[in-house]
Amino acid sequence: MDLFDVINTVSNENIGDIGNGLSGSSNTGGNATNNNNGDSLILTGNAGVQGNGVTTANTNSVNVNGQNQETQTNIGNTNRGVISNIFDFMAKSGFNTILQPRGDARIDTGDVDVKINLMNLTNTNVTNSEIGQVFFEKKDNYVGDFDLDNEWRRAGWTDCPFGKCEGEFTLTNTNDAIVNNKLNVLAESGGNEIHDANGDGIIKTGNVRVASNLLNFLNTNMTAADWHLAVANFFGDWKGDLILPGDAFLDDNEESYTLFANSSVNNANDANVKNNIKINSDSGTNTTLNNTGETKITTGAATANSNVSTMSNINFTGGDWVIVFVNTFGGWDGTIVNMPEEKVGMASQYKQLQFSSLLSNVLKGDFARIDDDGKLIIDNDNIAELNNDIVIEALSGNNLITGNKGDATIITGDVEVLSNIINFVNTNIMGGDWYLGLVNIFGHWEGNVVFGRPDLALIDVTGLPTSEVAVAGTNAARQSTQAAAAQAANKSVKGGDVVTSSFKVQNTGTAMARDIKLTVSFNPAQFEPVQTGAGSSTEPGKLVIPVEKIGVRGYRVVDFSLKAKPQTKTTVAAAIVAVASPQPDMNATNNQTSKSFEIKASAESLPTNPPIAPTNPATPTTPATPNNPSTPPATPTPSNNTTNDNGNNSNNNNTNSDTNTNTGTAHNPVAIEPILIVEKTHNAKRVQGVGDVVHFTVTVTNTGNATAYNLQATDTFIDPKGTILNQETWAIGNLEPNEGVRVQYDIPIKASFSTGTYKNNIVVSGNKADETAITGSDGTSFQVAVKSQTSATPATAAMTNPTTPAASGGVSHRACAAGAVVIRRF
Repeated sequence: MDLFDVINTVSNENIGDIGNGLSGSSNTGGNATNNNNGDSLILTGNAGVQGNGVTTANTNSVNVNGQNQETQTNIGNTNRGVISNIFDFMAKSGFNTILQPRGDARIDTGDVDVKINLMNLTNTNVTNSEIGQVFFEKKDNYVGDFDLDNEWRRAGWTDCPFGKCEGEFTLTNTNDAIVNNKLNVLAESGGNEIHDANGDGIIKTGNVRVASNLLNFLNTNMTAADWHLAVANFFGDWKGDLILPGDAFLDDNEESYTLFANSSVNNANDANVKNNIKINSDSGTNTTLNNTGETKITTGAATANSNVSTMSNINFTGGDWVIVFVNTFGGWDGTIVNMPEEKVGMASQYKQLQFSSLLSNVLKGDFARIDDDGKLIIDNDNIAELNNDIVIEALSGNNLITGNKGDATIITGDVEVLSNIINFVNTNIMGGDWYLGLVNIFGHWEGNVVFGRPDLALIDVTGLPTSEVAVAGTNAARQSTQAAAAQAANKSVKGGDVVTSSFKVQNTGTAMARDIKLTVSFNPAQFEPVQTGAGSSTEPGKLVIPVEKIGVRGYRVVDFSLKAKPQTKTTVAAAIVAVASPQPDMNATNNQTSKSFEIKASAESLPTNPPIAPTNPATPTTPATPNNPSTPPATPTPSNNTTNDNGNNSNNNNTNSDTNTNTGTAHNPVAIEPILIVEKTHNAKRVQGVGDVVHFTVTVTNTGNATAYNLQATDTFIDPKGTILNQETWAIGNLEPNEGVRVQYDIPIKASFSTGTYKNNIVVSGNKADETAITGSDGTSFQVAVKSQTSATPATAAMTNPTTPAASGGVSHRACAAGAVVIRRF
């Protein structure tokens, strides 16, 4: 009788012998003219070669599911892989010849560009593991972010890899790998000759650029560990950020467990790696002989660099490894943002950045929870031989002009060669995940390396009990939060009153938010700021409050106070509250909100009690249509009705002492009031640049059952620093029930704009029939990237006050610098 309920035996034996030959050529050169009677001209086009190759040999994937069973599992993988690659690439615009022309002679050669990406995977064994691959490629110029933080979100384990299972698990991997790579590249715009011209001779050669990447994986063993591989190639220019895993990702992976005593992990590794690289980068070796006129030789810059990174015999028992290579072949304008230096190390080589994070002394929980009676045996025996032979010849020089009767001029282009080799040899990972990224930017890169992004959000918690602040903004608490905020938003004050508001600033992103500032913008004719806390600053129309850093899933509560100024008439005043940090925000649409107050005229007194709605729902009193539509009707006079505690109505409409009492079911009165719904949208779905035009649409709808009177809209445009660039107010007038108005206008992006997030907020305010205030608001934002910024003069929103909308169904508009602002009722 077997000791185990289930016995699993898996044996894989693989022998792979692969030979690859990959070649590519592009030739616009090799042209010749001889004995022309007039002038001779050779003008060649650009020459380019792009090569991509992936070779895979001997991959084994085994998943064992023995949940809650006594199981014996034996897995054996035996692999022998031999890969021989020969890669030949040639791109030429040079080697042109002009012989004995009767006039002038000129040779102009085009640029030469060679881009190569090669990858080899040999002897890969994954047991109760997954391999996730992301390949991203853009051949043309690209605008947008590449987000590895989002791609590499951890997925939870659902199976029992070894944990919670009684029994034995034995894994034996025997790997023998031999990989030989030979890469030959010839890229030339030079090698041109002019002989015996009767006039002047000119040779001008194009730029030459060669960029090659070679990535090798030999003998990779993953046990209860996921491997996430991401490769991105940008062959043109790139404008956008590279987003790498941030604090949230790294913190979530730090969980400590302990291996049990009956575990044995043995890794025997033998690696022999040879990298032979020969690069000739030459813009010189130019010659002029026996020419009658002046001679001039101007050579371009010539650079040759190689980066070699070899990681061999690596053994991880528990722990996640994040490593990313960023190759910036075409130059980089940017910086590094949010890097958690205590968790991530950085190294650099020529035009290459390396980021690595090894979360040591940790182990995935499911892997570690092995019963004491169980046994785990893992043996990895790896032998690897890797030979990389690379020869690159890149020339814009080696040109000759001889025997001319006139001047001789040689001008050569720049030559740049960069070769990257990354080798992973004998890698054994157990109980952890491996995240590997390779990003190649062959063009010019304008963007940042960002480790996660914060997501700051504002929630009005004025008046909320302390116990509810922590959950304010979640689905469970949203209703009470909004109710408290709405109550605080419609607060009536008088000149001289100080109103205090509380806002919760929370971070729901993936990186810590630093250097945060909360900015309150308002009309200086309506409010003046009150100094709030150390480090805060005030100026007319603005209050800026520094906020301490907020970690992932953390929050802080910020209080601020404004002092109302005396008003000659009752006014609805709005304050715009915005939060920002220098870091890119994951979702800028929730970074600002607005809050409204009704400031009573100085001669008026504040009501001691809120107005009471009519209590007889069967015969509500509705206001008559006013002769002047801008003036609301008088408040309706309620009948002489009272409501008793038991819900019965008592009518006393006569002068005698008789009282008639009617009993029946109690009814809740139906509120007769307008409800404003304000929505603001735009068409800027990507980062905006100079010359782009952002189209805005504002919709205001009265979804209530009463007229909204004296409505006016205040539109505010805010730059990335929180400064109000422009604030416009226009009259909407009255809106009947189910009536709406739509406003549309454009804002062009000019060179005076700054790079960052621009915010646009609208507040609509008016009053009900009883003259109490009614408000609605919405906001939106968009990203701007300006490469070369002008100084001093800030950008302004090119929008003027639109005219009062026409009667229902009509259209009014006004032409302005931004185009026509159109207001349409519906």
